[in-house]
Amino acid sequence: MNKQNPDFLPTEPHFATFPDVLAFRARYQPEKTAFTFLSGKDRVAVTYDEVFGRVRSLSQMLCENHLNGERAILLYPSGLDFVVGFLACLCAGVIAVPASPPGTDRLAERVKNIISDADAVVILTNREVLAHLKKLRVLKSLTAFPGGGSLSRFLLRKAGLSSIPDWGNIPMIATDALKTGDGTDFHPPDISEDAVAFLQYTSGSTGTPKGVMVTHKNMLHNSGLIGRATRISPASVVFSWLPMFHDMGIITGVICPVHAGFLCHHMSPMDFIRDPLSWLRQISENQVTHSGGPNFAYALCVRRFDPGALNGVDLSSWQVAFCGAEPVRPETLSRFADVFAPYGFRAETLMPCYGLAESTVGVCWAEFGNGPTYKDVDAEFLKQGIVAPPRSLAQTRRLAGSGRVESGLDIVIADPETDERLPEDQVGEIQVAGDSVAAGYWNQPDLSAEVFNNGPADGGKRYLRTGDLGFISDGELYVAGRIKDLIIIRGKNHYPQDIEATVEKAHPAVRQGGVAAFSTEISGTEALVVLLEVRSGQEGAWDEIIRAVRRAVSVEHQLAPHAVVLLSPRTLAKTSSGKLQRGGSRLLFENNQLAALRTWTRGNGD
Repeated sequence: MNKQNPDFLPTEPHFATFPDVLAFRARYQPEKTAFTFLSGKDRVAVTYDEVFGRVRSLSQMLCENHLNGERAILLYPSGLDFVVGFLACLCAGVIAVPASPPGTDRLAERVKNIISDADAVVILTNREVLAHLKKLRVLKSLTAFPGGGSLSRFLLRKAGLSSIPDWGNIPMIATDALKTGDGTDFHPPDISEDAVAFLQYTSGSTGTPKGVMVTHKNMLHNSGLIGRATRISPASVVFSWLPMFHDMGIITGVICPVHAGFLCHHMSPMDFIRDPLSWLRQISENQVTHSGGPNFAYALCVRRFDPGALNGVDLSSWQVAFCGAEPVRPETLSRFADVFAPYGFRAETLMPCYGLAESTVGVCWAEFGNGPTYKDVDAEFLKQGIVAPPRSLAQTRRLAGSGRVESGLDIVIADPETDERLPEDQVGEIQVAGDSVAAGYWNQPDLSAEVFNNGPADGGKRYLRTGDLGFISDGELYVAGRIKDLIIIRGKNHYPQDIEATVEKAHPAVRQGGVAAFSTEISGTEALVVLLEVRSGQEGAWDEIIRAVRRAVSVEHQLAPHAVVLLSPRTLAKTSSGKLQRGGSRLLFENNQLAALRTWTRGNGD
């Protein structure tokens, strides 16, 4: 142990499981700060020794209650309590199941589905969330008394809910309130590298999420790939506002820091949404080298740009600004680079990447220090699966590369019907093989066999069918869209992302990131439906907005929408991590369950 130099390390051994990693850090870097957590003006810092002490103590309690091998729902806000709860589950052999604390009916229903699917036996949370959950249980009992129903409904509305979640009688424990020992007598159970570490529930477009079984081997392999691609070292400094219940937040904000031994600063996702420029101020203040998020985060910073909020900000320390988890838009990256160049931001810092929960989180990344790779293709040819130069400016679609295929995983493009491998510059399904590919879906063997054990046969490799369309060109992966989201009208393919981008630019009242395009069957044929959120205070412009949207879609895509639906801000169906749920939106439209401000339907006049 070297207390004077917390970055001093012996040669690191091969880690088989994550508890091995955490124990190694606590032994050889006990006084090194592992994480800091920012809340308002307050910052809490914890060393590896402090983290390990708390984890060991909670792990002992979990084992004493014979929870080894069971599933525990983690309902924490992002922060130290989550980190301790998650790592304690890993050390005790309890399968962690991260989920978002319920603040809406949709999130409450999602948690209910996850509890049922995972057959979870306990909810781990903190005192603040537990108090909220207990109030909901009290409200449920109120309905049995005269007049209690009205009071219950009033209190539910204050909590942002319209109905009381029915999660059964699953035990709930506030881990930050437990009076436990120091865990010095804790002896971790034997854990295999192939043991399931946690279940990452996918978004689920129809409200039925699937639990991806991520093993210890998956976590360590993917963390290693990320470290090599981004050139992480113990001297790196990372900043994350990503929600910890999401795969990108868990891996980049919890697993990678401990695995590689670097410092990670954390901020609440809600603090980022309230003030996105605070992200950039923190990067400057803490001399951060690595930080990132989805495309919408970069767009939000540009939209909220205020020079007065960035006095003295210097972004020159930023080496990797990764961008993934949703489609990467070239115009977003270019605009971000231009707007923040005067503050020391370099375009080559941008690192588009591609991944999915079924491959732990990451699949491939742009080359370090080279910035994004863009490719202009013919939009019409691309819809036919052909990659060709654009024939005119009007037919140009610019794509951002999502990373080099020499990432450490085997990435191929295959015909989604026959699994036949396709050559470069031909669109097909992206399929992936390697140690980052998860073990399958929890309790869904048939679906697991279809998704995880399919693809081109090559030396017995197990290929993951991602469901994403893309192509490889000059060793770079380009993502074109989702197979299931593809809109096919009159025999022509249309990518919903293209239509959504057109609608966003059709009128200034359309909210960025608030558009969903999909097809539905009308009188036996497929028809286009567009849902869009409009800014508040635009009531007098609703008809004008609808006309602008119809005109733009007709001109750019030669499509006549069957319906255009205007929605209030933040009401479009999205996942807990902010991704569009086109399938969920389609169901709401078809079942007449949308809270529409105005609906225009073809045949009913303008």
